[in-house]
Amino acid sequence: MKNFFLFVFFSFFIELNAQITDIVTGLPSPNPIVFKDNILYVGDTVANKIYKIDVTSSVPVAQDVISGLNNPISLVFNGNDLYIAEFGSNKISKIDVTDSNPIIQDVITGLSTGPTGLAISGNSLYISFRYQNKISKIDITAANPILNTVHYNSIHAPIALAINGNDLYFSTTSANVNTVKKIDITQDYPTASIFMSGSGVTFHIIIHEGYLYMSELFIGKFGLVNGGGIALLMYEGLPNGLAVYDNYLYVAQIVNNRIYKYDVSLILSTNDVIPIGEKSVLYPNPASDYIKVSKLTRTENFKIYDMLGIEVLNGSIALNGQIEIKSLNKGMYFIHFDDRSTMKFIKK
Repeated sequence: MKNFFLFVFFSFFIELNAQITDIVTGLPSPNPIVFKDNILYVGDTVANKIYKIDVTSSVPVAQDVISGLNNPISLVFNGNDLYIAEFGSNKISKIDVTDSNPIIQDVITGLSTGPTGLAISGNSLYISFRYQNKISKIDITAANPILNTVHYNSIHAPIALAINGNDLYFSTTSANVNTVKKIDITQDYPTASIFMSGSGVTFHIIIHEGYLYMSELFIGKFGLVNGGGIALLMYEGLPNGLAVYDNYLYVAQIVNNRIYKYDVSLILSTNDVIPIGEKSVLYPNPASDYIKVSKLTRTENFKIYDMLGIEVLNGSIALNGQIEIKSLNKGMYFIHFDDRSTMKFIKK
């Protein structure tokens, strides 16, 4: 069985608002985040600076680390060195976070376009270029690093990067089809395979204890080995940067200018996931007036959400019944049932 998941159809929604804990609010535009021990480093793409937050503090506060950056869109650590993708300056820079007054050091400059994602393995720093449709790498031990293309074919607009062993995972978007792919970085000419497909642009991906977490319209969690996936429905704007510490998933949210956390132990295991299609089928789809659900064994309560995660309709459907959708605007929707199954449909 191929390790290929259709994010929209194999997803399950659970409400998070009651379980979200704000860490810091009121930040201009928090985007990439990464941990160094218990310190969370945050790149702000409007303030053009890096903050740090001690998440173990009883009252966490964002403290300035460095300013004068130009759209710090991705962060990754190598030892005490924090590497920064400065999208607005077409360069990679770094700082030593142990310095009391860190100085920005250029790693490689003069890139053709702004870098969008970073990941590190050994001495190799991997860099994605969304607007060049490629992934490259540099040797960070070199005095004058040279950009070497790692993967170019069959990529369109790579954004986020994450490494697990020899596998480099990366998100791409092409013709409204958004995917997470992976390549074996030990191969000279790696061929990309599709890990999963989604419904929106994947802004960030991270890997933690055998799972890949991704942020797009939702936060998704996918098993790297046995497959399956769930989606955590977000109601208050798009999630962006992701990081895990002490069994909590930390999320940067540009829309609401905050960092919050969520206990990952409360997130369903992928063993709880039953792919849609082995259970019920939604029809007609697309639909204009009503939808029906096959293989129901009892009356089911349902909620319908739009693409922004806003509940637009709820009720119940009996065996051989139907759900009236005439009042809905044209577009894509998700219908979620009490048995935790979720399906997508299009109102035409």
